[in-house]
Amino acid sequence: MTQADVTKAAYRPGPVNSTVVSDHENYWIEFVKRGDTGNRVEAHNHWVDYITVLAGEGTLTYGGTVANPNMTNPNEPRGETTMTGGTKIMLHPGDYLVLPAGMWHIFGGTPGNTLSYVIFKARQ
Repeated sequence: MTQADVTKAAYRPGPVNSTVVSDHENYWIEFVKRGDTGNRVEAHNHWVDYITVLAGEGTLTYGGTVANPNMTNPNEPRGETTMTGGTKIMLHPGDYLVLPAGMWHIFGGTPGNTLSYVIFKARQ
């Protein structure tokens, strides 16, 4: 897909825009664009995320704890917009990350910026 095709396909109103371009029982590929507000802490208990940053600037906080997580879906627990005790790193185009299954994390654009990336999710 061209950058224009990805941008068009990923547009949805709201703070997080994404589109799944390939979906399989054991993996999927998703393009994501995040702003600097409205992002939530999450964990994926049975999925490893392989992420490549495509454009923009942002942060990833990972490995902390979440007070009172929402366990409505125990395989994909969610939290609020902050976590305690996590490690925060800056993200730039070309960065490659691996998030192990079950690790709490939150992505976001830096103030006034967006963060665009592609995720290859693999079932663990």
